[in-house]
Amino acid sequence: MASGSKLTAEEPQWHYVTLDVDTGAANRSEPRPYGGDPSLFERRVVATLFPRERDKAMALYESYGVRDGGILPWVVQDRYEAAVQAFRSGEPERIVAEAGVLLHFCVDAAMPCNTATQRPRRQRDHTELFNRLKKRLEYEVRVAPDRLSPVNSAIDATFEVLLEAHRAADELFTIGVTTLPPTGEMFTEKSTERAAPILETQIESGALLAANMIAAAWSEADKPELRTTAVLPPPRVVPVPHAVAVLYVGTRNSTVYHHPTCSHVPRIKLENRVTFDTQEQARAAGRTPCKTCKPDTPDKPPPR
Repeated sequence: MASGSKLTAEEPQWHYVTLDVDTGAANRSEPRPYGGDPSLFERRVVATLFPRERDKAMALYESYGVRDGGILPWVVQDRYEAAVQAFRSGEPERIVAEAGVLLHFCVDAAMPCNTATQRPRRQRDHTELFNRLKKRLEYEVRVAPDRLSPVNSAIDATFEVLLEAHRAADELFTIGVTTLPPTGEMFTEKSTERAAPILETQIESGALLAANMIAAAWSEADKPELRTTAVLPPPRVVPVPHAVAVLYVGTRNSTVYHHPTCSHVPRIKLENRVTFDTQEQARAAGRTPCKTCKPDTPDKPPPR
């Protein structure tokens, strides 16, 4: 894939790589543990030996009759190069777009379902697992400068994360989170809870890989000064800098407080607006509830 080529959903092989292709493709009729899968030790050894040169990887796939084994590491390399060019261009929109695509593929690399044999089944299992844990997994990943490390090769860095994801996949299977065909219980409440920290770790691993890649791309582009095209919100948009915390709006020229959705709020000039986290805070400031939006009504839904 050439740099700058358009990403489409028609290229699923971009999102994974089958690291243990030979253990999965060979001797399928031979009885194995884990529902027909080769031993975890054998799979892990083969995964570490997977070639990092694309032509050799393609030859390996072909030798085992695997038509689509995935090309994720080389796609990450391509997107890294595109990110370097974006930084050199100095175009904020292009930089953000390329950084977002790079983040997407880096997180893909960290996902256990994207690294091993019998991927379609595992992908379905992991989708169900994520659906069960989606509320718990909705958290903020913070990447501090001291967590960043140099990226000498985007391909090598991606492979390191892929191998860790492969190990995580083995761990998920071992604790019984997923089962391989043809039979077996899919999930239990206990095993799902045990899986959550593993997936949290992998999500953070993908985010850290992306942060390292983006920082390295910026550095390779000679660390250009970054600028933004962000503008202030238009006058009729209620500015709520902390959307969850700021629930009520008032004005310096009145003793009334409102919901941000109140029809009176857009008329308040930005420089005159004041905000309150709670009704108690508004009342302590001498404010009374608006008679139009009635923010003190018990069944009033919270502003969105």
